[in-house]
Amino acid sequence: MYGLLIEGLQNYFLERHSIELWEKVLTTSGCQIKQFEMRRVYDEGLLPKLYATASRVLNIPEDDIKHETGRLFVAFVASKGYQNLLSVLGRELRDFLNGLDNLHEFLRDTFPKIRPPSFFCVNESGSGITIEYRSQRQGFVPFFIGWMEEMSKVIYNTEMKITVSSLCNITVSSILHMEMVYTFNLNLH
Repeated sequence: MYGLLIEGLQNYFLERHSIELWEKVLTTSGCQIKQFEMRRVYDEGLLPKLYATASRVLNIPEDDIKHETGRLFVAFVASKGYQNLLSVLGRELRDFLNGLDNLHEFLRDTFPKIRPPSFFCVNESGSGITIEYRSQRQGFVPFFIGWMEEMSKVIYNTEMKITVSSLCNITVSSILHMEMVYTFNLNLH
């Protein structure tokens, strides 16, 4: 797990709460690290532990924190120099959605140990797109939904509603597999 995602949670605290509450989460979780490095790989269990602790400290459901962290992540990564990358990955929102795997492949140069989710367009209609989502990580769907909703608003000036239409865990390979329906005006040409 790269520090960029942990810094994203820290950013949530700085934007919505306080540095003191962030430090309380670190202390309460038993995390000895106080300063995270964007390109450093941290233990896979650290971020889920920080989210769970944040939920207890703030008395806010963990999924709500993840969703808001995802929303704030759009501006956060833009501040780290990734705004142009995000805006050139597709002229239209549907192009961006169809090429989500390309984003992660591009980032592999900067983050060589990245373990990104995978996306596949299952269906496309005038009212949106159905995407198949697969990930080795459990629990990050609310983050991703928040990120995508904000991304569509900020970069494509489009309101998007995302719903999970099916969910199954493929236990043989420990992969989360789901379909998400992205509802927005597709403006097919």
